Parts: sequence; C-alpha cells; structure tokens
Amino acid sequence: MTRRLNAGGGTRVEIYPVDQSDVDDKHRRTARWRHKNIYRWDPIVKAWSRSDLHALTYRWRDVITDFDSDWRMYEHVTHLGFWA
Repeated sequence: MTRRLNAGGGTRVEIYPVDQSDVDDKHRRTARWRHKNIYRWDPIVKAWSRSDLHALTYRWRDVITDFDSDWRMYEHVTHLGFWA
C-alpha cells in the first residue's frame, strides 16, 4: 500500500470538514472540502497498521497544520477510504 500511495510523488487526498449537523446555526462555521498532496505515506501507514492512535494523530496533524487557522476543522477523522 505504501508503495502505491508514494508512487508518482505522492497521492492527492480529499479532506472534508467536521460534521456540524448537531451544532446550533449561530455557532456553525462555513467549511469547505480541501485537497492536499501527501508525499510521504510511510509513517502514516505504519501507524495505521499498528493501530497506534497517538502516532497516527501526530502524523495527521502534521499533514493538516498548513491549512492556516482552519486546520482544527479537519483534525478529527471519522472515516478513511481508499479508491483504486
């Protein structure tokens, strides 16, 4: 899997913001889906394969922190899917 994700300089992923359906309208923020190229999947896949939530959280935050002030909207992951 790592070889495929790293091939060709990395893989572009689509990232959708946190589900705000249970948030009162006055507290909701407009959020859009984002995309990002991830160039080094090795540490992410390694943490995922070991079910190491701490390492996976650290690696994920490293990926999304360049989303400026919006990065916290993409911090909590509820689903990860691969399509090939």
